[in-house]
Amino acid sequence: MRRGTSVEHLPDVVAINGFLLDMWKLFEDFVKVALSEELHGYGGRACRQSTLHLDEEERVRFRPDVM
Repeated sequence: MRRGTSVEHLPDVVAINGFLLDMWKLFEDFVKVALSEELHGYGGRACRQSTLHLDEEERVRFRPDVM
């Protein structure tokens, strides 16, 4: 099959070419940019999700959506 094609249905054969997206990452990046642009006027910003800890021994993890 050639590159750049999609679904081909031939007798007894279905061939599919495509690519995958991590939709969660795409959406998270979109929200981060949109929030950053809106919060910029107020002195705020949005950053990628990170892991924080709620205790000194770092056993209880906390992953906020927006910081």
